[in-house]
Amino acid sequence: MSDEQGLFNFDAAVQAGEDGAAVAWERSLEEWRDEALRFIRGLPTGAWLTADDIVRAVGLPSSDGRNNAMGALFKVAQSRKWIRSTREYRRSERVTRHANAVAVWERLFIPREEG
Repeated sequence: MSDEQGLFNFDAAVQAGEDGAAVAWERSLEEWRDEALRFIRGLPTGAWLTADDIVRAVGLPSSDGRNNAMGALFKVAQSRKWIRSTREYRRSERVTRHANAVAVWERLFIPREEG
């Protein structure tokens, strides 16, 4: 089976993910972004967190069900080296997530003057 339609291209897939996260981040409410980033910054070094923890602390990024900004939040925090993937997953407790798997992240040490 060939890839005549260009459905499989890892570099293009990575770029599409980056582009989509940037759009989602820009479209999210600035107040939500600031609160979510403050929440992550306030976690102790070594703490584990998931999207459920963000929602408990600051709510969903959008009331219209378009919550792509959550993924963008983790990309931003990871790019700032505030968190890292543990490569583990937990089942979400949010009813609307139907107990789907959510990634687990670990808070990294950040000197106070950075970030």
